[in-house]
Amino acid sequence: MFGAEKGVVPVTVANGLPVDIDITLRATGYPTVRVQPTEFTQIHLSAGKRVSVEVSTRVTGSGDAYLGLQLEGRDRTPIDGPVLLTVRSAAYARVASYLVLGAFGLLLLLVAVNSVKRIRNRGQSEADE
Repeated sequence: MFGAEKGVVPVTVANGLPVDIDITLRATGYPTVRVQPTEFTQIHLSAGKRVSVEVSTRVTGSGDAYLGLQLEGRDRTPIDGPVLLTVRSAAYARVASYLVLGAFGLLLLLVAVNSVKRIRNRGQSEADE
């Protein structure tokens, strides 16, 4: 879950082969209008090593969205199956909590103003009698 609309998804890629390889990590958002990742990242992996990559991603709206990751060889041949990750943005949740706190503060202010008016009106009623 992203704390804001933009964030990074950490991905670790391992090379279990006895040779160095050059691959591409291709990222796709589902639905594409809500998830916009860095399109692709070139990776050089030494034999038997692993590397961590951060995929910059922008998620708009609330609810679940998906980030599809696919490793590809030099000729864009898919390596292994694609991986689908669930991503969420908490940006709207933060705005909603600010709105609720603001509405609560306004409610408290209105209650205080109403109480002051009642006390003043009660004092005037007793003075008129």
